[in-house]
Amino acid sequence: MVQGSYGYVHKVLCEPNGKLYAIKIISNQEITTTEIDTLKHSDCDYVVKFIKHWEHDGHTFIQMQYYPYNLAQIITLMDNTFNATAIALNPGLVRRIRYFMGCEMFIELLRALRYLHTGPSRIIHRDIKPANVMFDPTGGDAPGAGAFCKLGDFGLAAPCGPDGDSTVVCDGRVGTVNYRPPEAELGRSKRCSDVYSVGLVAVMLMDID
Repeated sequence: MVQGSYGYVHKVLCEPNGKLYAIKIISNQEITTTEIDTLKHSDCDYVVKFIKHWEHDGHTFIQMQYYPYNLAQIITLMDNTFNATAIALNPGLVRRIRYFMGCEMFIELLRALRYLHTGPSRIIHRDIKPANVMFDPTGGDAPGAGAFCKLGDFGLAAPCGPDGDSTVVCDGRVGTVNYRPPEAELGRSKRCSDVYSVGLVAVMLMDID
């Protein structure tokens, strides 16, 4: 499927039950316990669903629920749908629809952050971007339906101290450059660093000029 932080994610078919899963394969030299611990102990509808993990031949395998899209693909779809032609026909209505849809997904991302920052694991993600947010097309408000947005890829996540700062200080820059907060340039991350990154994602979701 894709390359994530410190590993590759593959789409696999489980023949006994016929279900698709996502499996992340990471070299044991690069694995962090934070990623596995976060997924194992996560009980949040806004975080990717963990199935199990195992080790083999110097690698760790993390099995997760499979989601067919990520938020980067959804943003591209919205850009193509709400294109210049549609805006020209009824600019006010089209922009309001796009804004409303973006707000709904933005709210789900904020709920994911609240869980990460204040939940049992208390971590800072440090690499929030559209490609690291999975999109579940079965989500919604119907009975039994879950969230649309599921935050994933915790390869760069770090424990959060009582003051809200990361307990890990890096020698280099952490995260993806287009979504990296200023303090990350100095190798430091805080809870507000994740909020900064989510804010940049919101700009894309709502197509804010």
